[in-house]
Amino acid sequence: MSDNVNEIQDAYNWSISKIASQFGIDRRTVTKRIEEAGLVAAGKRGGHPVYALRDVGPVLYRVPGASASLNDPDKMTPTDRKAWFQSETERVKLMTEMGQLCPVEEVHRTFATMVKTVVNSLETIPDILERDCGLDADSVQRVQDSIDSVREHLALRLQEVFTEDDQATDNNPDGSDDMSSSS
Repeated sequence: MSDNVNEIQDAYNWSISKIASQFGIDRRTVTKRIEEAGLVAAGKRGGHPVYALRDVGPVLYRVPGASASLNDPDKMTPTDRKAWFQSETERVKLMTEMGQLCPVEEVHRTFATMVKTVVNSLETIPDILERDCGLDADSVQRVQDSIDSVREHLALRLQEVFTEDDQATDNNPDGSDDMSSSS
């Protein structure tokens, strides 16, 4: 039984040539990415190293977490870092053009408009209840107290959110958080 398990595991240990062929990537690229990631061969076959596919796949496609240095600009060479920042800038531009991102100021304006609308509506409720529904003064005061509590909670929460946004923007000199998701 253990021979079958070893045979199955060996079937997923491939040489650089086979990996390159099956993934449609140049052998030199495969070799470079394996070396950059510091991947250790799972064994040898025919005198050549073979690598476990479960280890090679993330390295070839630079999946986050596969190797911290591949996706960490601080650990990249200057040329790679420049390319990475340019690609991120282009990604943000594309997402903005597609409507997936919008400037944080626009988000703040939208929230402010929504809050003003809600607050204005809340402020008229006690008058409507007293005038149109004939509610007594004590009941109207209880409604007014509840509305004031909601307004205070809303103001505090919005202040927290805007403060968090400002701190996130201040902590990212590359400006990567200057945009907020609109979804």
